[in-house]
Amino acid sequence: MRDNWDIAISRQTKRQRARGPYVSLNKRGEIAMNDQAFKLIRCPYNVALVYLPLSEENHPVAPTTPASGHPSSGRRGATSPPLLETGGELNPPASGRRGVLGVKFPVAQDLYFYPVRRYGRGGRMRIIRAAHALNQFGISTDHTLKFYNPPILYYRNEPMLVLNLSSLK
Repeated sequence: MRDNWDIAISRQTKRQRARGPYVSLNKRGEIAMNDQAFKLIRCPYNVALVYLPLSEENHPVAPTTPASGHPSSGRRGATSPPLLETGGELNPPASGRRGVLGVKFPVAQDLYFYPVRRYGRGGRMRIIRAAHALNQFGISTDHTLKFYNPPILYYRNEPMLVLNLSSLK
């Protein structure tokens, strides 16, 4: 036999580009996230969704704590501004009718949870069926909104992915 065999190189040996956290929101009201974004909020079985409508009066959001010392303003946190413990500001959207959606690790104070299930090839992505919450907040879209490297903030001492709905990609 010959000793000069050629070796076939498979596609798996090519270096895959590293991908950062990714979250998308489609027109059916489903929030999909990759495994890196899911790990940033500590891999919960359920998530809580919070919404901050942005207007010229409440931007930028600064770290605040009410006089009671509790991070929520007494309204179960659905529309209260998130605490920016990591610093930074939330910029207002250009259209003025959109706001910021938060996908966070749930705590008992949140009361309402949305289950997270596996999604996609190999089950690496996660999906949240959030159409009811988006209807409640008056959020609608006719195409998929993509969020690359969404910022992480801490709200009620738990991590939260912040999706600025004005950033259309």
